[in-house]
Amino acid sequence: MKKEVYQKIRRGGHELLHFAHHHEGRILFNDLSGADYTKPFISHFLYQNGFKPIYPQGRKFAVCVSHDIDILVQPNFFGWQKIKAPLRELWEGYPLRAANYFSASSQINPYQNLDKILDYEAHQEVVSAFYFLALQPHEEDFSYHVESLQSTFQQIVEKKSEIGLHGGHQAFKSLEKIKEELILLQRNAPVPVVGYRNHFLRFDTTCTWSLLSEANFLYDTTYGLADFPGYRNGMCYPYQAWDHKKNIELPLLEIPLLVMDATFIYYLNWNPAQAVEYVMKMIDEVAACQGVFTILWHNNLFIGEWGKAFKRIITHCRKKEAWFATGKQMAEWWNEKQYTQKCQEIMENVNTD
Repeated sequence: MKKEVYQKIRRGGHELLHFAHHHEGRILFNDLSGADYTKPFISHFLYQNGFKPIYPQGRKFAVCVSHDIDILVQPNFFGWQKIKAPLRELWEGYPLRAANYFSASSQINPYQNLDKILDYEAHQEVVSAFYFLALQPHEEDFSYHVESLQSTFQQIVEKKSEIGLHGGHQAFKSLEKIKEELILLQRNAPVPVVGYRNHFLRFDTTCTWSLLSEANFLYDTTYGLADFPGYRNGMCYPYQAWDHKKNIELPLLEIPLLVMDATFIYYLNWNPAQAVEYVMKMIDEVAACQGVFTILWHNNLFIGEWGKAFKRIITHCRKKEAWFATGKQMAEWWNEKQYTQKCQEIMENVNTD
């Protein structure tokens, strides 16, 4: 394979699959068939050629759990819902949350609050990242004022989890918007905000990475597929972001997103059992090459059968003895071990003759 093809591949951008389909690329990725996002073929190649990342406590694969907080406000409940929701809270052992349904002053919807997630994850010894919108009332999908969440932020920090920015609809292509939202969130968060995911997974490889790097984010974890669980660029390893305009590597790390709950509901129309079966196979596949399994589960789906599905996925990861890390922890570990550089060395030195 030509040197320039290796250089294109190691960038981890939108060009990667195109070059993997190149006739010389097939020498290297001979298991690729069509536009196949269902296999981490590049990570498997790296693993087979000597890349064996390790994680704290000797764990051989990692899991990054995350939650995009799109909705928090109190909806209007009528009739049976006004009774059913607080009864559920009482049954699950949350009497104060049940009382909140009848509080005229409560703006937070206890049915979609975050303490259940934090309690469950703490019990499972799981940490996660919570990405919050930081929008103004006139903006699309505004649901809550971040100024009202300081106690929630403190709970997240106390549970050793992470607060990140969930960029609004237009942030992915505007440095001004990214900074405006970051400043608002940072003003109310008790710890530095270093992680990012854009709303609706909106992303432009020609500019988003460079904008996030300029805003001094440590990592991004937007890059994934909304309509199917899989590997958008054949990777289940973090990798260095690339500035496609300046043709240079960026200090920003990309932690690619592999699974999103909404994919199964709104795109694939799968039931929870189908989703769990597929995700478990993905977890096994990621573990087989000592990769990083990333999953996004929205706070408003931590209920009912979908909430049970999330718990089954976590249980499977725990049984396989994964290292659970926030995005920040993962980025710091990956950078400390210089794993990106090791991947690049393999790409440059492999013999394809």
